[in-house]
Amino acid sequence: MTRAVANSSNGYDYVTFIQGGKARGALFSASAPASPVSTDSWSTNTPATAVPLGGYGFFLDGTDVWFRDNKVLTNAVKPIANSANNIDYVTYIKNGKATGAAFASSSPSAPTSTASWSTNTPATAVPIGGYGFYLDGTDVWYRDNKVLTNVTRAVANSSNGYDYVTFIQGGKARGALFSASAPASPVSTDSWSTNTPATAVPLGGYGFFLDGTDVWFRDNKVLTNAVKPIANSANNIDYVTYVQASC
Repeated sequence: MTRAVANSSNGYDYVTFIQGGKARGALFSASAPASPVSTDSWSTNTPATAVPLGGYGFFLDGTDVWFRDNKVLTNAVKPIANSANNIDYVTYIKNGKATGAAFASSSPSAPTSTASWSTNTPATAVPIGGYGFYLDGTDVWYRDNKVLTNVTRAVANSSNGYDYVTFIQGGKARGALFSASAPASPVSTDSWSTNTPATAVPLGGYGFFLDGTDVWFRDNKVLTNAVKPIANSANNIDYVTYVQASC
């Protein structure tokens, strides 16, 4: 295996990878972790030079996005893909415009829907995760709405029915949940700045931050000596996968 990206969503743990020059995927269940629940091969058309992009079955080759052996997007700049809330999606920049595309595994050859968020979102914005989140300087944009300002670091995602962003604002650890049906403002916000150091950075998941080798979760120091941690919120749990360093 030469390249791999793993995640958890829609009730499964999965990995999308290149093996022997071929694009592949495998689904796993925590109740029977010794072997995959199922495997997929998408190597008939997907180039061997493609790299896993995120989500289950997304690969990037240059500026072409492939989904389950279908070239579905071209001229995609800085794409971020994921599988969450029962959809597979990509958030990206195309021709200087903030753009999104949603897919269904049952009909992978073309998007089930597309979105353009370029009326207001600046061409200089970059995707930060989730479906429709972009960062331009210190402003966070969500589906063509400027929803946060004075943000120094931010990581966004979609899971458990929401789109969310975890961020630092004014030296304070914060979070905000959004709904696609009302994107102009957060459904709810959280502040986790009583204990979390101002030097912490968003780690992924909703409420996870990393300061040195200490992991903070919603204002609680929950792990120490954590090396290369990756956090997420999916399948109704919040989790961190990491290497525990020797004390």
